[in-house]
Amino acid sequence: MAISGRPVISRETRRLLMTIVLAVTALWVLARIRFQERPAASTPVPNVLAQLRPASSYADLARLIADIRPLVTAAVSASPGGAPALRIREGAAVTLRPGPADTRLAMDRATGLTIVQYPHGEMPGLLPWAPRVLDYPRYLVAADLAGPHIALRPVFIGGLFPVTSARWLGEVWALPRATVMTPGTFVFTTESAFAGVTTIHDGHSAIVPAALLFSAVERLQKRRGEAGELGIAIQLLSPAIALASGAATGVVVSAVDPVGAAAGRLVPTEVIEAIDGEDMRSPDHWHARAGRVNAGDTLTLRVRDTKGVREVEITATPAIAASRPADNASLGLRLRIIPRVGSEVLSVQPRSRAARAEIRQGDVLTVAGGQPSPTPAQVARVFAALPDRGSLLVAIARGPEHHVAVIEK
Repeated sequence: MAISGRPVISRETRRLLMTIVLAVTALWVLARIRFQERPAASTPVPNVLAQLRPASSYADLARLIADIRPLVTAAVSASPGGAPALRIREGAAVTLRPGPADTRLAMDRATGLTIVQYPHGEMPGLLPWAPRVLDYPRYLVAADLAGPHIALRPVFIGGLFPVTSARWLGEVWALPRATVMTPGTFVFTTESAFAGVTTIHDGHSAIVPAALLFSAVERLQKRRGEAGELGIAIQLLSPAIALASGAATGVVVSAVDPVGAAAGRLVPTEVIEAIDGEDMRSPDHWHARAGRVNAGDTLTLRVRDTKGVREVEITATPAIAASRPADNASLGLRLRIIPRVGSEVLSVQPRSRAARAEIRQGDVLTVAGGQPSPTPAQVARVFAALPDRGSLLVAIARGPEHHVAVIEK
């Protein structure tokens, strides 16, 4: 109805409008009381919801991590070897840092994935994370060890980038090169979904997605037969070695176990181009194939040396022999002197005492048995003078890092 051509607003409409205005005003006043540190909006109507929404902060992230802590600590704890382990079933867990051999139930030497004994307890309900978008910045939560306890920490990930891994037989997520994470760390989302476990791919940190990890665990549980050993250490085929050897692809033999399956069949400096017709395009391809052989398997290697190409058949020996001290009681190091620094490791014999101490090619022994800057001859004499079951403490320079290791005789 209109009076003199002017519209008339009903009483009900006026009451509704007044109620809306009063409600908005009340919300604005409450927002100003609750968030006094935030600047007032020029007009309360369009910004009421923004005034009510709290600012994101690290405290929010801490609360999210605290919320998921019970589930994560039920799923991850220290293995018998003192490394993070993820429960997969009653009495068993998986880790990438295996401990004592007598606690291992199964091991994939290509990846280091190991099923270990684990205390019985309630199984956590883990949900594998399947992100819709990978190359998106986000926080993930790493489960680290603080002694026997699990400590959770947020890790900012600039993006995840899928790359094919020969070792894991699928796609892993490469991390930006500035993101460094210890291999074997289990990673979760801030919503408690299980993202995966960290590994090294092409020299940099990566995450093995949860689905791929569980597939690898399933294959490992179904594996039959005794693990085999070839007794061959390899390294990357560098452009200089490729040019000198004439090899276009392959891996370089850096050491041969003198009591292993390849003894007398291969010589360091030779290039293994293929196994059973499959090209060895990188060390990852070698470890993926050689790390999964069974004892008694016979492999045909295509080998190149300065005289040409030949085929060599090698039958894998039982890998359990690696745990017998009598197999190779030697120090197992080939060294060269670096004046006033120490002795550089040129090669490490497989299953030797040095190999068991996890000494690597390229390491520099800066102290051996209390002797600073030891020469190769001094290292050999100190080790030879040890009594049976004696221990030799050595200081090691590994690139920019320094370590102390124990070589047991």
